Amino acid sequence: MAYSCYLVKPEQIKRIASPVHCNHFMHHITVDFGIPNNSPLPSNPNNVQVIGVASDDKAQALVVSVDGKKERSNGQVFHITVSTADNVKPVYSNRLLESGYTPINPINIDVEPSFVNW
Repeated sequence: MAYSCYLVKPEQIKRIASPVHCNHFMHHITVDFGIPNNSPLPSNPNNVQVIGVASDDKAQALVVSVDGKKERSNGQVFHITVSTADNVKPVYSNRLLESGYTPINPINIDVEPSFVNW
């Protein structure tokens, strides 16, 4: 199994949000999760923007718009996990974002389509 994603440069993200928890991530936006290893790369988006922030005592995430869409094909919000507390996996960001997020003025970021086998 694998996932497709858009890679981001952590330096871009650090300019937008400083990590507040001990585990730092800031490296990708998941497009599709649990897909076959031979799946194609996601298409190269024209416009990717950070449009919101969310944080609690377990995780910190940035909400992202990809070509104007806020949700992945499975209905979950496009996001970048910035940081998590000790013993909290980055996937927790999906649960965090179920409670909503605080909108911010859109900030353009550069991404690169990628594919990760796991």
